[in-house]
Amino acid sequence: MQTLVLPVSRGCPNQCVFCDVAPRLDGARVPAPGIKQAIDDARAAGAVRVVLTGGEPLLGRHVLRAIGYAHGIGMRTAVSTSGRLLSDPGILGRLEAAGLDEAAIGLHSVDPAIHTTLTGDPAAHPQTLTGLRAAAASSLHTTLRTVLTAHNLDEVEALVDLAAELGIAFELRNVRPEGRAT
Repeated sequence: MQTLVLPVSRGCPNQCVFCDVAPRLDGARVPAPGIKQAIDDARAAGAVRVVLTGGEPLLGRHVLRAIGYAHGIGMRTAVSTSGRLLSDPGILGRLEAAGLDEAAIGLHSVDPAIHTTLTGDPAAHPQTLTGLRAAAASSLHTTLRTVLTAHNLDEVEALVDLAAELGIAFELRNVRPEGRAT
């Protein structure tokens, strides 16, 4: 399946130690015409799915329009998110109404202290966990996504168990043994 991976936000509430896009997260807005053109170009090239990313794609000013547009031209739509904003009950409903099909949510530990070490924000763990549970209970195909580092290596089994408890998929996205996490 051909997929367009499209950054729609250059901001993020997390400061993940393993983030490879952090140097480009300047908070600038991604313009709507560029988003639409990228979707049109990808569709013309045969793409059938678009994954909206960032930073945090849910901070993107045009994320709902991008989802609605891609959905309207027959593409599957997905977001790769920290899940923190999904803890707001209204956001998830608006995403589903726009045509969102999938959410991959980054939870890097069941232990709040380890998640905080990796994301740089103590508020991240409870918000992400709430957002993950909300997405799992929604119509979205939800995936618990973990970046594996030296800090959370012993957490994988507990994360897999959590995904199974919620009835969602589990994915090891990247392996980053050190990075800025040291």
